[in-house]
Amino acid sequence: PARVQDFLSQLKGRPVRLPKEIMRLGDTHYRGLAEGHLYDMTLHGAFRTGIGVITTDGRLESDTSFSHIRYNAHVVGKRLRLGRLVGHAALQSATIDIRSKGEIEEGQINGDIDAHVRDLTYNGYSYKAIQIHGHYTPKRYQGNLSIADEHLNMEFSGLVDLREKFSEVNCDLICRHFDASPL
Repeated sequence: PARVQDFLSQLKGRPVRLPKEIMRLGDTHYRGLAEGHLYDMTLHGAFRTGIGVITTDGRLESDTSFSHIRYNAHVVGKRLRLGRLVGHAALQSATIDIRSKGEIEEGQINGDIDAHVRDLTYNGYSYKAIQIHGHYTPKRYQGNLSIADEHLNMEFSGLVDLREKFSEVNCDLICRHFDASPL
């Protein structure tokens, strides 16, 4: 990621700082097919990173200053070390299958997500069968989330908005089963 950051800085003629999460990927190697050009590229392959292997099938488009980026991607990862990526030790690993489409404008992301998280290990417990479908922006999510784990079976539908001093959560939440003992 540091070399990509340097490359983008040279292209833009001014310093570019990639998000810390991108930098936390560590040494990253890509094997696959990259077609197109710098501002309109499709990627079909796998990234080997410091958090695990991430396979991709997607498209990135950008203006020449990289201030407006559009993406449409399908990303799959097995046993990814997400805690390292987001800087949260209790979050350990996840197996994911995500489809997302959106844009990044002046560093602000805005997109739609359809995700299946086969397992997510948090504090030593592995949650199973998590589905996510909704729209996200920085500190805001509107959509659905369901968990069909043997110890937690629930559905969330609504809005979580953390942009203001007082957060807003407006939702329907159905909890069919919750067993805290293994958690």
